[in-house]
Amino acid sequence: MSSPVATKKRASDASSASSEGPEDKKSKITPEKKSPHDIYFETRNAWLNEHKDINGAILIRGIPSNHDEEEEDSDDESEEAAKTRQNNYTTEQMNALRFIMVNKSREKWLDEMNELVLGEQANEPFKMFNTSFSYEVLDSWFFLKDRILPRKSQAQKLDILMAYTYTIKRNDCWMHDNEGGMGELVKGLAGAWKKLLKNSDEKLGWDLEYTKPAVIELLEQFKKEIEDMDSCYEMGKFKYN
Repeated sequence: MSSPVATKKRASDASSASSEGPEDKKSKITPEKKSPHDIYFETRNAWLNEHKDINGAILIRGIPSNHDEEEEDSDDESEEAAKTRQNNYTTEQMNALRFIMVNKSREKWLDEMNELVLGEQANEPFKMFNTSFSYEVLDSWFFLKDRILPRKSQAQKLDILMAYTYTIKRNDCWMHDNEGGMGELVKGLAGAWKKLLKNSDEKLGWDLEYTKPAVIELLEQFKKEIEDMDSCYEMGKFKYN
């Protein structure tokens, strides 16, 4: 799929560096010497083993890199250096991570929202955006609101709105290059979220350990990005809560 869903079996490092996961036999870390990084991902792996419907995860908030921009990319980092860096993460840093756990429904809607928002560019490795993209994003919201959301269950609406918000945040050129009118999208999307979040966790069908805090983090990030825009764009406030 085109959306960045990390599978269970992929590297567990919260930053972008490639590394062995907490079950790597080469690490030979005794129980009393386990790092907060290893403890976190062992706990997460145990949770995943109990939730077989989850086939991947999206990292919403990671651990900021301390590397200077001029240093080598993390892809070039040695295994030993990556392990040392991971072992230096604190419990507070690890607990600040936010992952949306992706089941079959969320994977489906991530793909569909990617197609809806990006159209012919959805599967292109390099994308080109101009002012017209803002009109396409606005049209995608009207289509979503009028044609997709009605008659869906609350759990389905959660998956759809999450996927849509993630997609338009990830491809945020429309925020900076438009000719006005985007406040209608911001207000409408915020209202849809506000109404949806009045439902119980049971009706929404999200897990409380990972997905709920990650979705709230996604909304907070989106809210900040919208409300940090210059007033000339007339985005308004993203009042989702």
